[in-house]
Amino acid sequence: MKKVVGTSFEAMNTIIAVQVITNAECVEKLRYFLNSLPTWFAEVEAVLSRFDPQSELTRINTGVDGIYQVSTILAEVVYLALNAAKVTNGMFDPTILGELEQAGYDRTFQEVMARTETRLPLLVKDHVHKAGCERLLQSNEGNLTITIDRSTGSLVKINGIRLDLGGIAKGWAVDQIFDQLRHLSEQAEICVNAGGDLRLVTPSEGKPWFIKVENPLEKGENLLSLRLNCGAVATSNVLKRRWKHEGKWQHHLIDPRTGSPSQSTVVAATVVASTTVEAEVWAKTLCILGIEKGVEFLRRRANLGALVLSYEGQVIINEKMRGVIDAGISGPASSIRF
Repeated sequence: MKKVVGTSFEAMNTIIAVQVITNAECVEKLRYFLNSLPTWFAEVEAVLSRFDPQSELTRINTGVDGIYQVSTILAEVVYLALNAAKVTNGMFDPTILGELEQAGYDRTFQEVMARTETRLPLLVKDHVHKAGCERLLQSNEGNLTITIDRSTGSLVKINGIRLDLGGIAKGWAVDQIFDQLRHLSEQAEICVNAGGDLRLVTPSEGKPWFIKVENPLEKGENLLSLRLNCGAVATSNVLKRRWKHEGKWQHHLIDPRTGSPSQSTVVAATVVASTTVEAEVWAKTLCILGIEKGVEFLRRRANLGALVLSYEGQVIINEKMRGVIDAGISGPASSIRF
């Protein structure tokens, strides 16, 4: 007989929700593991949070140039972040902490919003900054400002480089939890959700998971629903973390080409991938790249399902994403396949 176990709590500035459907004999060990998760997340944040003055990441960010021995957690997440920068040709850039701070994101988002000049207005087209001429992408493969050796835990930084690992840290945490749950119950149905970035699986005899993708242009409406048996989903959105700083509206997706919040015409991107880290990296990258360059990149990434939403309500999806859509696109948005 199948049993449902789960947990929900706040960590990493979001809600972590885990649900597992499993055989009765696995319930107790799964409950024990789920009960340990809040403590584990606290330990992870003590390593990776840029807002904690005592965290290991802060120690690296405020330290002088040189060689540091770092924890396994920090080494793994820095490695993933640097690899993401390489595969996205530098569009996913973990070294833009200074630019985030210049845009006003120099403390937790709750604190940023508490001091923001006014409340965010309803989005209308008059508020949208159109993208100007984009500079050509520059590869960061020659950027040796920070390196990591996972086998020895040796991190080298130069030029005063500082890191922000927020998004990729959350994806890494979801993947870690998912892998542990799979180890504890190989035939379980699992869904690990961290504020909409999630990883899931259903055994061959189980029912698929149905994932709703919100429409950020229409409050309270869903854009579509996805039907998945396994994989990961992540959404990046320029409206979710948005504030006013020095008279200008800012958001948290920094374009490495300009050093400022992205001004592409993409308001949100949802990606289906094999891991949450991969989905999170590419969702953010698509928002920054914009539609034209995003489509160009995705044509070389047939393993990814992707949806891109423009400020005008246009939805662009690729073939892999079309294959997992359960409900058609709703509202005024139009769809175009690429």
